[in-house]
This record gives sequence, structure tokens and C-alpha cells, in this order.
Amino acid sequence: MRILIAGLAALALAGCAHITPRDNEPSVTLHSSASLDDTAACVVRSLNTQMHTNNPLGVSITHKTEIIEPGRVYEVSPQQTITLTAEIYFIRLTAVQPSGTRIDVHVISTWRDQVEPAVRFCAT
Repeated sequence: MRILIAGLAALALAGCAHITPRDNEPSVTLHSSASLDDTAACVVRSLNTQMHTNNPLGVSITHKTEIIEPGRVYEVSPQQTITLTAEIYFIRLTAVQPSGTRIDVHVISTWRDQVEPAVRFCAT
């Protein structure tokens, strides 16, 4: 029941079940001089700290890294399903040659104040 209530709250915050950050350009693009793996670890750690309870749902959210293209593209996203039908945010990490990582933050507007500062911590 608690998960259902949290999902409905997130859906209401999103304003529409069809709004997804994948439909738009990144809200912000950053760069890290760290490797792809190190940047992914930093982003997961920082988001886990920020989203412990400091988010519009008021529940602890942890994050995972998904490998899209090994050694080239990763995505960091919430580990829990926090909505019923809509994605709220994800961070795409892309290895940049000769070194470093591009960080693309995709987030709906109601969550920007929580997600962007956490990710900026990992940019250099």
C-alpha cells in the first residue's frame, strides 16, 4: 500500500503519466575528468546520499548503474520503481576520448533541485 501511495504521489508531481525525461534534451550537461567507472561510482554515491530522504516523495531512494555499451555508455537511475508509469530521472554517462566522462542529466522539472546538485558534485 505504501508503495502504491508513493507511486501515486510521484505521478501527481510529474503532472502527467506520459512525461518522461527521455523525451527531451538533457537538463544539464557536465564533464568529469574522472574515468567512466569512477564517475558512475561518484554519481551513485552522491545521489544515494542526496536522495536518502531529501526528495519530493520523502522516502529513501537508492541508485544503480546500467551498462548500455561496455566501456562507453552507462546510465544511473533509481533502483526502485518509484512511479507507476513514468520515469522521473536518469543520468547518462559517456566516455570521452582521450579521457574523462560527459554527464547528461535527464530529469523532470519538479526533481531538478534534488538531482542536479547531487550530480554536479561529481563534475570537475
